[in-house]
Amino acid sequence: SSSYVQVGFTAVDYEQVRLVPQFWGKDAGTFEQVRLPLTSVVLGFNEPDQAVMGGTGIEVMQALDLWMIQVQRAQLMGYAEFVAPSIAQSLPSRYTGLEEGGGSEWLPDFLQGCLTRPGCPESIDFLGFHLYEPNCVTDPDTVRQWSMNVRVGSMKKLRDEFNAKGMNIKGLWLTEFAGRSGEDGKCQTLQQQLGWMQVVVPMLNADPDVVAYSWFSYGAGRSPFFNDNANLWDYATGQLNQLGEAYFTLCSGHSWEAPAPTFPPSQPVWTAPPVPVPVPVNPGLSPAPWKNPVFTPAGPGPSVSPPGPADSAATGSSSGRSAVWLHVLSVALLLGVAVGGTWSLFWYRRKLRTGQDIDLPPLLLDALAMLDSTVHSICTIVKRIVRVDMAACSGGRVGCLAVCSDSGEDSIDSTGSLSPTETAAMEALRLQLPQLAMAITASCKLLSDRRAFENECENVFQSLRRAVLQLPSPSSSSGFFGQSRSDTEGAMAFEGVPTKVPVWEFVLLFAEKRRFYEAQANEVCQRLELSPAWAQALARNPKLRQRRAALFRPSIAGV
Repeated sequence: SSSYVQVGFTAVDYEQVRLVPQFWGKDAGTFEQVRLPLTSVVLGFNEPDQAVMGGTGIEVMQALDLWMIQVQRAQLMGYAEFVAPSIAQSLPSRYTGLEEGGGSEWLPDFLQGCLTRPGCPESIDFLGFHLYEPNCVTDPDTVRQWSMNVRVGSMKKLRDEFNAKGMNIKGLWLTEFAGRSGEDGKCQTLQQQLGWMQVVVPMLNADPDVVAYSWFSYGAGRSPFFNDNANLWDYATGQLNQLGEAYFTLCSGHSWEAPAPTFPPSQPVWTAPPVPVPVPVNPGLSPAPWKNPVFTPAGPGPSVSPPGPADSAATGSSSGRSAVWLHVLSVALLLGVAVGGTWSLFWYRRKLRTGQDIDLPPLLLDALAMLDSTVHSICTIVKRIVRVDMAACSGGRVGCLAVCSDSGEDSIDSTGSLSPTETAAMEALRLQLPQLAMAITASCKLLSDRRAFENECENVFQSLRRAVLQLPSPSSSSGFFGQSRSDTEGAMAFEGVPTKVPVWEFVLLFAEKRRFYEAQANEVCQRLELSPAWAQALARNPKLRQRRAALFRPSIAGV
């Protein structure tokens, strides 16, 4: 939950792991600029409803003051979504339905106070909470009743209450959960923890309102408060233990395979120096005029003698002719590769723009994506350095898809592969809805570069999501966006976007690659489907339609 990447490590070292920063307590902290492996989501205060056992113990009014300060600081560094403070205690009985009452009013009071502060309601994207099981029960009905219906269910009721008051809370983050023994010690062993984990994690996976969860790995020597064995790691070896392997399998659906030993980035990997191989030399022969020694074969047979002057001339003439033919063949091969690559790139870009399926082997598809990315980079550099016209760089309508926009950022030049009518439609979108236009062109760009997609897709998706959700809701009586002239022109520009299929492809691919953001991707899809033209573009593409239905089946069922 640190706000910074560990010193000496890069995004490559973290591979697919993403770090979620947190402003933990009262002390004002700073945020690093959003970049991989950091996400654009920030966690709020840790257990502000208690001042013991790791809680921060912050009064509600003070927490609201600090919240607004920290949210603004984080937004300046590129963070876009925020998880409300994660409470330790259960909610009051009006949310849990328990007859004995009790529970903490801290989070309801915090949300109520947030409603009175400008900009605060819009900053609460998710609710956070902790869940510790005292008995490590394994009966599914008992786990479902207490862990899911009472604890998770009470958070849903709280979300629904404040969404009805004007907030837009999208889901729940279970930021800590594990077994924690009561006085009778029913969660002390790893096996007891494993039994409860194997029941509760599938239930969390099945609940669409639970956006994220995180097991709290602790045990003897790892926690100043408890001695239960909830560790996921063997801290002596740095490898997952039995509980960690089970958690990985339950979360990912894949069995755990221990990786090969690796070195930390700060420690160089030692390699043995090359061992020189002795070359035998025939003492009876001088190496000149040959570059390599000539040896006399052992045993019977014809002897080997150096060539004479005539032989050398003949050999030189033959070698010269061979060199000429080699150059000719090399030039022909290079020309063939250039022509074939140009045609392939043109074909590839047209397929992407029209949303047609590209039925190629993965290696060839990767090669085309790399070629397109290389052309994009070269043309961007040329554009910035010598300011040449893009048509001269691209040789017409192929490649060179990047231009330097007015904001100084790279974007896709739709004129490089669109018809005049489609180009005019994109220009209209840029004039009426510039933020949406930038997000759409950026998302289309990532489809042609898999490496860039992995590094930039989260930020591009957030930009696209913000732009789409800022569009006013449709109105059957006054057009898609409203009655004003600017709204009508914006509606026409949005309906006329020529790259609808690539945008659909980007949103669905992002949801498939980043299950963490599935609910937000579904939100974007639902807003796009409110537009008849965008819905029709999806309906006309059977494969995209199937992916949409498979990925968001629960949401579609309720539409």
